[in-house]
Amino acid sequence: MLLESDQHQIAMAVRVPVVELLPTEPERRITERLGPDLLRADWDAGEAARWLAADPSRPLAAALLDQQQLAGLGNLWVNELLFVRGHNPRLPAGAADLDRLVAVAARMLRQSITVRGNGQVTTSDRRRGHQHWVYGRTGEPCRRCGAPIRHAGAEPGDPWQRATWWRPQCQPEPS
Repeated sequence: MLLESDQHQIAMAVRVPVVELLPTEPERRITERLGPDLLRADWDAGEAARWLAADPSRPLAAALLDQQQLAGLGNLWVNELLFVRGHNPRLPAGAADLDRLVAVAARMLRQSITVRGNGQVTTSDRRRGHQHWVYGRTGEPCRRCGAPIRHAGAEPGDPWQRATWWRPQCQPEPS
């Protein structure tokens, strides 16, 4: 999907399930509720980690998907980020090194915008079927350990009904 403004600035969105277009006037009411945006030039990594730490018992996947905590990560990025960092999606946010997690998330997103075509490549391999570590790969072998990728439906209370992919050996259950 491509969006253009009167000034002919173009924004491209890939696989966006929900888009709300609104007049400029009420925009501020919406954007002021968003957490730090990892792609903004003036974002503050420490602030982003503090926002994620606001509810230390909240499962990490849910915290990362909450745009009021941290803006910019979608379901694909959260699943891939948690795999790369070795975190189970149900790990309480307070048990993770949030400073490091936020830094890796920002690096992954920034790198993705440099990839031509499908910027949602997380493995550095742009060949079809090789772009992701776990996302959308239910039952396929893990690229690290070879065991099958697991998949779970949406967590209770998730209004967007987002699924989760992970590899238990590579992302151990919280103790």
